[in-house]
Amino acid sequence: MKKDALITIGLTAYNCADTIERALLSALSQDWPNVEIVVADDCSTDNTADIIRRYTEHHPAIAYYRTPENGGVAVARNLIIEKATGEFICFFDDDDESVPQRLAAQYTRLTGYEAAHHDVPVICHCARLHFYPGKDPIYVPTAGMDDGIPAPRGMAMIQRTLMGHPLKNGYGSMATCVQMARTDLYRRLGGFDAKLRRGEDTDLCLRAANEGTAFVGVAQPLVKQYMTLTDDKNLVQEKENWHYIFEKFKDVFPNDNAYHFCRSWLDLKFLFLQREALGFLRAFITLLLRHPVWTLKRVWWALPNYRNNRRFAQWRAGEKI
Repeated sequence: MKKDALITIGLTAYNCADTIERALLSALSQDWPNVEIVVADDCSTDNTADIIRRYTEHHPAIAYYRTPENGGVAVARNLIIEKATGEFICFFDDDDESVPQRLAAQYTRLTGYEAAHHDVPVICHCARLHFYPGKDPIYVPTAGMDDGIPAPRGMAMIQRTLMGHPLKNGYGSMATCVQMARTDLYRRLGGFDAKLRRGEDTDLCLRAANEGTAFVGVAQPLVKQYMTLTDDKNLVQEKENWHYIFEKFKDVFPNDNAYHFCRSWLDLKFLFLQREALGFLRAFITLLLRHPVWTLKRVWWALPNYRNNRRFAQWRAGEKI
């Protein structure tokens, strides 16, 4: 394994004084020998900046930048892409913890796939563990974990993401907090869409898929994601952002009926996540009557992720999990 490649750990931060030290220590504990840590503080109003600056005094690998105003995580990640000098960027979140072997494992998977499939751009995600307060963690897989077959890519990945089409080796979360790719790929894609405060990770993956990018995965859970409620984790805003993404990629749908059905299914999902039982039941019956085959198919395809979605919805609503 070539270990002289410089990897940029991109760590976004916003009002995370209670968790930022854990994230910084996680970044500093990586066993990859050639690392820079670029921290983008999205104009925090608590003492997050003081904590980060204290670490920069003792760790020269950490570079701290601050946005002039709060613009959302996409803006902060774009600042990281701008400032990165590494050949690769691996994104960390301010309330998560990565195991020390994370960089090495994702680098090996990514570059190994590149070597076997020349001229194919690659993004690598890893599986993770969701930690809810007082509960056992849930394993969250990612796409492309089966290294015995080609990784999902291109239009098939777009259709799986937006329309739910079955795709072998194409299931699992592809959040940016478990993502690594070459820096020049992020720059060719134009970074993250700054209009999005939620769903920006999906938007970037869709644009990457549109350029033929392959999505490889590491099955080992390399990230511990601690589920914390913050002001920026807003389901109403996330739903609005998803509507924006659907409109942005409207041309990939085969016809208007497919587009409107998938929009309705998206709204149904958010009714479930918001624990609006009566609204969910009404919307589901309406969708079932209008599109019985499509609706039953989507229910079947959604079943493997039901447990995690249910726990997430209960946690968001403050219910006992």
